[in-house]
Amino acid sequence: MRPAFSNFLRVVCTLSVSTGTGIGATIACLCLPEDAQDDLVRSALEAAETLPRVNAVHLGTRQELLTGATPGRPSAQAMGPRSFDRVALIEALDRPAATDALARVQQALDLRSLPRDFGADVFDLAFVFPGHDPVERRTHRRAGWDEG
Repeated sequence: MRPAFSNFLRVVCTLSVSTGTGIGATIACLCLPEDAQDDLVRSALEAAETLPRVNAVHLGTRQELLTGATPGRPSAQAMGPRSFDRVALIEALDRPAATDALARVQQALDLRSLPRDFGADVFDLAFVFPGHDPVERRTHRRAGWDEG
């Protein structure tokens, strides 16, 4: 996607939890190790959803690892797969709220020591295509995006 990006994975997930409303200005991402107990994960996410300025939580179960490589970067397969089977996403209205919610979920799951490159970080939203209707979204695409 961007040659300057590094150390990221593209992961296909099946959505198992998605609650809340709207789209947050920030999103906390937490790749969950395979030994994280499902009931504890769900409980931690339910608690995170009740925090101030948190507007949605999502949990996806990893299906497969896409192998497309970023130009100038090794493919995910060349780097070796990371040991996780689920991805938790916490949407919030601002970075402090997302950071706090991520820290609380990590604490509840005893995952405070995960390195950022494992998948425990907060990201800011840069842009959102308006609407869910594909026709409406297409009207906002730049020329050439649908080619090739």
